[in-house]
Amino acid sequence: MSDEVLISKLYTCLEHIDAVSSYYLLLKQNSDSKKNDSALYYDAIIMRLQALGESFKRLVKKYPNIQEQLNYQDLNHLIRFRDYISHHYEQIESEVIRDICEHKPPVLKVKTEELITNLSKV
Repeated sequence: MSDEVLISKLYTCLEHIDAVSSYYLLLKQNSDSKKNDSALYYDAIIMRLQALGESFKRLVKKYPNIQEQLNYQDLNHLIRFRDYISHHYEQIESEVIRDICEHKPPVLKVKTEELITNLSKV
């Protein structure tokens, strides 16, 4: 896979990360007032986490060195969580999603942006 293709796919991952962060912000703002909106944001977050996990799953398969280059220790957890979403959606607890949204996207975003920068220099 060429670096241009990889970079393009990493930008797609960034879009998913940004969407998760945006939806989570909306979820926090609406959690008390609009129950229907909260459910929609929750579902949107889960869908984007699933898409993000799938994107990285495919990248790791096609570009094995990406795990080392990305230097993100929770990448395997993200990929496995994608599988969990796909097969056990109804068992996902909102507290788990909230914890993921609070802690994971900011770190993954920085690591992904750093990798894009490093690949662009080559």
